[in-house]
Amino acid sequence: MELDISTTEVISILNSASRRMSEGLYSEQAPRYSDCFVYILHGCAKYTFSGKQVDVRAGDLLYLPYSSIYSILVGKDYDVVWVDCMLSDRNGIRKDREPFALRFGTYGEADFLTLAGLWLPDHDYAQLRGKALVYSVLARILQSETFDYFSAENRRKLTAAEKKIRENLCENELNIDKMAEFAGMSSTHFRRLFRKMFGMSPGKYLQALRMKEAARLLLESSATIESIALSVGFSDGNYFSRAFSSLYGMAPSSYRRVIIKKND
Repeated sequence: MELDISTTEVISILNSASRRMSEGLYSEQAPRYSDCFVYILHGCAKYTFSGKQVDVRAGDLLYLPYSSIYSILVGKDYDVVWVDCMLSDRNGIRKDREPFALRFGTYGEADFLTLAGLWLPDHDYAQLRGKALVYSVLARILQSETFDYFSAENRRKLTAAEKKIRENLCENELNIDKMAEFAGMSSTHFRRLFRKMFGMSPGKYLQALRMKEAARLLLESSATIESIALSVGFSDGNYFSRAFSSLYGMAPSSYRRVIIKKND
């Protein structure tokens, strides 16, 4: 039975993390203890279930059902971020759901990276924020089923603009007008189509990318908060700290200290 998104409830969030898997074959010997959504950041893999194979690549969303058993044939540089959760519908927890994968696109990446970044079980808000993000993912799955209303030309323009945004995210003068220029559209038209394709406004998408890069720098460098803010396109360090705290639930300095301690 397929996952019925419209009747699904999120009971609890159990874990969220990111991982790079080395090339090779991995076999799960025991049934899954939870439902799991996996977002593929980079690379490709083949998941084999009893009587079914699911191929995934960067930008795909994979659903692994509760109690499923599978093996994974991993390609080179396979990076994933996932969330383990318990889902139910009107009939309770299902053990007969089917795995599936769908093209989720880069507009789903921010949700998963945010959840993995904020997932700290010792903080009371983690469950609530985690559930909110999973419901957002479920909503985007439903949205993806009606995603064919974009013309090929608009999809090409928006994809090219999104790539340009990533390449220029550290420029503090990058605004909606500049982003619309990347797509060759008016600001109003670009904003409307971008939200439909990527699930959030261009401004929020840019901020999510900047926060992702800032989080990486916090963990992988000893740079000051002020210099990191400048390097990801914020001219005001205080505004950067407020924006970071709003997304990750803690100040940049606390994030650096807690996550590093968690990984030690």
